[in-house]
Amino acid sequence: MRRLTEPDAAWVGIIGWPLSALDDRIGRLFDCHHLAVALADVTWLRRLHEAWSVAPRDVDELRVLRATGEIGLGLGADGDRPHGWSAEEIHDLVAEGFLLPHAPSERAWLALARGDLVEARTAVEDAARARPAAGVPGTVLDVELRALGSLSRQPSG
Repeated sequence: MRRLTEPDAAWVGIIGWPLSALDDRIGRLFDCHHLAVALADVTWLRRLHEAWSVAPRDVDELRVLRATGEIGLGLGADGDRPHGWSAEEIHDLVAEGFLLPHAPSERAWLALARGDLVEARTAVEDAARARPAAGVPGTVLDVELRALGSLSRQPSG
């Protein structure tokens, strides 16, 4: 899995793919950086950040910003985006529908970007309550929720 997320491999052959296939690849890369955050795998997060930085033009720049911001939160002081996104970037992401503040998991990402761990934990709890029953596709690993839980339990400061 790691090899497929390397910068020289993540986007190979993607040009000309149907939009649905591109969306699937983007989703798997998000899953991978969520897993890397949950595992606190700094090396993998750095490589994923590099992969997103060479995304083809077919990938919306706000989607890249969303991904690199989440990775930045995972890297914290070890990365170049320790707070995820600037206030202006958050505004753009929300305005264009790339961050949805009413969704609990996305509320958690926003709280983490503000450094509000109490709100992040509350949002993670809300997301856990709202998730589908176990066994539904996408809930086996639930890597985004694991990543958010890991980050929201970090000591502040």
